[in-house]
Amino acid sequence: MSTDDPFGDFDTVDDRPSTSRAGRRSARDSARTPSGTPRRKPPSRPSGPRRPSGGGAKVLQQPGARLLLALGAAALLILVLTLAIRSCRRSSLVDSYKSYVQKADAILAKSADQGKRFNKVVVNDEGLSSDQLKSRLSGIAGQADTLVNEATALNPPDRLRTAHSALIQALGDRRTGVRGVQAVATQLAKKTGVVNEAATATQLSKQMAFLLSSDVNYSNHWSQPTKATLKSENVTGVLVSDADTFLTNSNWAAPIEAVKLLPGLKGTGTGVTTGPTGTTTTPTTG
Repeated sequence: MSTDDPFGDFDTVDDRPSTSRAGRRSARDSARTPSGTPRRKPPSRPSGPRRPSGGGAKVLQQPGARLLLALGAAALLILVLTLAIRSCRRSSLVDSYKSYVQKADAILAKSADQGKRFNKVVVNDEGLSSDQLKSRLSGIAGQADTLVNEATALNPPDRLRTAHSALIQALGDRRTGVRGVQAVATQLAKKTGVVNEAATATQLSKQMAFLLSSDVNYSNHWSQPTKATLKSENVTGVLVSDADTFLTNSNWAAPIEAVKLLPGLKGTGTGVTTGPTGTTTTPTTG
């Protein structure tokens, strides 16, 4: 080829671009995957600690969420403790009612038994002597004292304090009445002469009135209010027994009926006689 060939320089120039395009095609081909798709550069990972991807965990990591969770747990704990305390108080209340009523009923049962013995003594169907009458009445009066002390020592629930005061009053009236009848019997035993029936019968009826009052007080002011309170408090399993009345014959609280007891209360061997109501008689002589 002649150096004067005008196309010689163009051949030389054409060889370089051709080589450059081939190189670029080779670089592009190496950047492709075998399937022909372009290779992607893998994403770079952060240099810090990786955070959890769960949504709930992200919420719990927020300060406000943690505060609400703590408040909810505290409220639940307070609720559980409140219910537990309320249950304990309820159990304690029921136990206090049961304990009180059971002890009061035991006292009343003893008092009712004293009443039975008292009624038998005053009619004196056994023909007891004056000394025997005084001894038995004294024993009943002493037991009545004991029951008043036992009742006073009880600690009733708050809602039964008024009823409990009525119970103590009822037992006190029984003690007073028994001691009063004992005094009448002692008076009759000491007399060796005349006896004023009217005055003695009136004195005896007043003592019987204390016993009658005790029965009314027990029923109206202790038994019924106690039952009503237990019902209103929804306390079950507590039985308020209806104790027998102390005085079997309420008519003895009237002088016209009390006078019929004087022959029995004077006992045997006293030498005392009684006349019609409002009169006196002279003693009998041998």
